Amino acid sequence: MADAKLNSLGQLVSDVANGTPPITVISSTRVSNLNADKVDVIEENQLLRTDAARTLSSTLTVGDTGTIQVSGTGKVRIGNFNLKQIDNVLSFSYEV
Repeated sequence: MADAKLNSLGQLVSDVANGTPPITVISSTRVSNLNADKVDVIEENQLLRTDAARTLSSTLTVGDTGTIQVSGTGKVRIGNFNLKQIDNVLSFSYEV
């Protein structure tokens, strides 16, 4: 297939059946100025990132077999109690 390019000055509309992706992208190259604020119906601000600071404004529940792991000099604050790990040693403190 020869290289093809689609230009439009208006809205692009797809009428494919539900369950069929309206577009297919082969390239994994990041596209600047592409508004992709929803991922599987989840807004970007609802995602809890692991590579950047983020405030969690809801409840994080860890089940009976769940684990919260803190590495390095990470710190977990629970109410007025702090759980801190430094060099694999856990310490507890209470802040007034």
